[in-house]
Amino acid sequence: IAGAPSTLAAGAPSPPLQLSLASAIVRPVVVTLRSSSPAGTFSTSPAGPWTSTLAVTVTPGAVATFYYSDTRAGRATLTAAAPGTTQAVAELTVVAGTAARIAVTPATREVRVRGETAFTAALTDSFGNAVTGGLTWSVTPSSLGTLVRRAGDSVAFRAGRELGTGTVTAAASGGALVASASVTVRPATLRIGPVTFRGTSRGIQVTIAATDGARRPVSRAAITIVTRVGDQRLGRARVTTGAAGKARLLVRARAGCYTISVTRALAPGFTWNGRTPRNRFCRR
Repeated sequence: IAGAPSTLAAGAPSPPLQLSLASAIVRPVVVTLRSSSPAGTFSTSPAGPWTSTLAVTVTPGAVATFYYSDTRAGRATLTAAAPGTTQAVAELTVVAGTAARIAVTPATREVRVRGETAFTAALTDSFGNAVTGGLTWSVTPSSLGTLVRRAGDSVAFRAGRELGTGTVTAAASGGALVASASVTVRPATLRIGPVTFRGTSRGIQVTIAATDGARRPVSRAAITIVTRVGDQRLGRARVTTGAAGKARLLVRARAGCYTISVTRALAPGFTWNGRTPRNRFCRR
C-alpha cells in the first residue's frame, strides 16, 4: 500500500492510495481492503460510494487506486489481503474535523447566594469527535455572578448576592457556535453570629455579627434587636452591618443582667434562620 498520509481529517477522502503486487506474482489477484476502525470505509472514487470492505483486482505490473475515509478520530490500520500473499499494512491517524457543534452541560443549575457550580462545554465536529478550541464564556445578567475558569473546558459560576435566573453561555469559532445553560440563584441562609458586650464609660457596647453558612461576614444586614435587663424590656433598635459583617449599639448602663434578642434580620440575597445565639452580660 503506497501513498497513505500520516493524518487524515474525519469525513474527508484520502489522497489516492495505491496497491501493487510483488514481482513474483504473475496473475491478477483480488485484494480485500479492511480497516481496524469501525467507521473506516473504502471506495474506488473520492466521491464514493463507500463500503467498509472493498475488493480490488490488482494486475501484476500495474497499480490499482483506491480511497479511504473515516469519521472516527483515532488510530486506524489499513490491511490489504489476498489468498496466497503476504498481507500489506498501512497506518494513519484520523483527526477531528472543523468544529460544528457545541453543548453546555448541565442544561440547568441552581446555586445559593455566594455558592459555586460548574459548567462544561463540549466542542465537536459534525461526526461527534472532540475538537480542541478556544472557548469564550459569559453570564447574563453580569450582576448575577462571575465566571472562574478551571481546567479544560469547564468553568465555575460563582453567585453574587442577586437572586434570579440567568444564562451561562459558551461560544467558539468567533461566536459562530454558541450554547447556553440556565442558572438560578436562590437565597442563602443568614445567621446571627456571636453577640458580645463591653462595658464603657458611656454605657454598654453591644456588637452583633451576621454570617452566612460558611461563616463569612454578611454586610448590609438590617437587624432589629430588643434589649432586656432581666425580665424588663429596655429598648428596641435597628442596626446595619458593615463590610466586616458587624454592627454596634450603645446601650445605657444600669445594674442588672443584659440579654439581646433579634426579632428581624434582612439582607440582600439571604433568608434569616430566625435564631439568636445565647448571650448575657451582667453589670453591678
